[in-house]
Order: sequence, then C-alpha cells, then structure tokens
Amino acid sequence: MKKLLDMEVALTLAVLLCSCAARDGMVVAHKGEVERIETEHGDYLQYIPKSFDGSPRVLMVAHGTVKATGPTALEWADRFIRRWLEFAEKNRTVVIAPAFDMHRYQSSGGYRALFGRDIGADEFATRAVDRLKAIIPGFDGRFYLYGHSAGAQFAVHYAVRHPERLHQVVLSAPGRYPYPDTSVPWPYGAGRMEEDLPYTNPDELRHVVVEPDFEGWIRATRLPITIVIGSDDTIPQPERPGQRGITRVDFARSWAEDMNELARRHGRPPCVKLIIIPGARHGSAVLTSACQMALKFR
Repeated sequence: MKKLLDMEVALTLAVLLCSCAARDGMVVAHKGEVERIETEHGDYLQYIPKSFDGSPRVLMVAHGTVKATGPTALEWADRFIRRWLEFAEKNRTVVIAPAFDMHRYQSSGGYRALFGRDIGADEFATRAVDRLKAIIPGFDGRFYLYGHSAGAQFAVHYAVRHPERLHQVVLSAPGRYPYPDTSVPWPYGAGRMEEDLPYTNPDELRHVVVEPDFEGWIRATRLPITIVIGSDDTIPQPERPGQRGITRVDFARSWAEDMNELARRHGRPPCVKLIIIPGARHGSAVLTSACQMALKFR
C-alpha cells in the first residue's frame, strides 16, 4: 500500500510541475484524457489511464499511412490511440501515439524507413518516450511498440535499429520489412543506402546516407515479435528490393522465416510469431483485438 501511495504522490507532484498547456515538449499528466503534446519536431498524443498506479509500462501506437486528401496525421493518431484506451485502463499502461505529419515524415518512404525532414522519425518517437521519465517513477525508457501498415513498417524498422529500447513489438500487416540481408540496401535490407530523397516537392532534395549495424538485427532476435495479418490481405504489392513474395502475407512469412533462422544461428529460440486472422483483409480495426491479445507485459 505504501508503494502505491508513493507512486501516486510522485505522479501528483509531476502533474503540478507540468504546464497545463502542452507546448514545447512539456508533458501533461491528466489522467483519463487524450492529451496533445506539441514539440519542435512534431506533435504526439498521450494517454495516462485513470487506473495508472505508477507502473513503468509504456506502449507506443504508430498510425497508418497519411494521404494528402484524407485525415491528417494528428487525426490518424487520435483514431488509433482511442482503440487502445480500454486496453490502457485494464493494463494500467501509458499510451503515446506520434503524429507523423506530411511535411516532416511522409516523403520518400518517410517514417516507414525512419526518415524525417529535420530529425529521423525514430528520434522524434524516442524523444516522446523519454519525456515520460519526468512523470513515471522508475521508467527506464524501454517500451512496447505496436503499429499498423505504414506504422508497422516504422515499428519493424525501429526494432532492428533500436532493439535495446523495446520490450516487445506487435506488427499489424506491414507492407515491407528490413530483411536480415546486408546485400540489400536499407530500408529493405541491412545494407548501406545513399540517396537524394525529395521532401514535399521533387526540387527539394535531401542527401541521405544510412549505414545499418547488422548487430541490430541480431539483437532484435532477443525480442518477442508478433506479426498479425489477415488471410485475405493478398493484393499484389509493387516489387521492391529483397522482398520475398508478392503479397503482404508472403512478406510476413518470409521475413519471419529469415529472422527465426537468424535467431537459431545465434543459439536462440524463434523470435517471430505469425498470427493469420481468417477472412480478414488489410483494415486495422479488425486486427486490433488480436494485436492486443499478443501483448505480454512484464
């Protein structure tokens, strides 16, 4: 009981120290409300459940593709995070949802491949997580990561670049994967990439060099990774380097096989579990409950 009271006091103090206006990266700690946090490099949403007891459990939810004519990134982030509020209350888990906006994180693969205009999408997301250290006693920065479609591509790329930051990864129907193959350039493999990438318009080019560390893939085999995908998610996908298969289901199978083989070569049990939902297509809503069931909190 004393421990719970101490946690409650710590959270209350943190709330008092935070600004009521969530600007410039200040973290707001209003229980039971979806909060918008504004930062120099983008906005994100945060939900601290009413049931929060100080447990250092944090889940990041990565939204799907943002299109020029559809909902904004912030609207997508809001839609996705609200599907997880009941889960957050039940599991006393803080949830954050970065908004990967068109201007900063959508061009040339964008956040899927961890790219960004000023900082990488991975750095933007990591900074959002680290701000929670101010309000969650004992939080060491490691978190659970879920994403759907383009958000799942972000999640799987984050996993092989920053495995030390994660407890578990749940991937909902990614369309592409970083295969453990150094002959295939990033973001489709573990090889070096050097390209001029356009942002917003073809006249604005950014020279991007990525030199992945293959140790990231090896370390990622220590993580429990679950892929959830519909059996009818079978629309043929455009050909990309190193992607083995034609459909998202094909890619899920082949990447899981490659990562599990990598785990075996390093004396570890299989790390990737594949769950196929009968009759489901690519929509995120129908896959969400299976993704929630796949999460195993420590």
